Amino acid sequence: RAIKFGILKETFTPYCHCKGFLRVKHYITGAIMPAILLGILPTLWAFINGKIMLFLLGIYFIVAASGDFLIIYLLRNEGCNSYVKDHETQPGCIVYKFKA
Repeated sequence: RAIKFGILKETFTPYCHCKGFLRVKHYITGAIMPAILLGILPTLWAFINGKIMLFLLGIYFIVAASGDFLIIYLLRNEGCNSYVKDHETQPGCIVYKFKA
């Protein structure tokens, strides 16, 4: 219930939006999963088994995850006491830092 999936009608772009707060490490884990599951694993499988179409599809999804890689890069220096919340209307997130 805390995760919302959909497609933006204007750009026909799929999205996944988390409504709650997550620790930075959990947000990063969720952000990297599409690249691993849809990109890296199929690319490795295709490389091992010689499946060129699956290889190209895997490469496509790795490139498609570039926005996720950018968010992960921007969150790399955030502390373990920080929380992240998806922005409701824009790509990206809002970081909340709590003093320990």
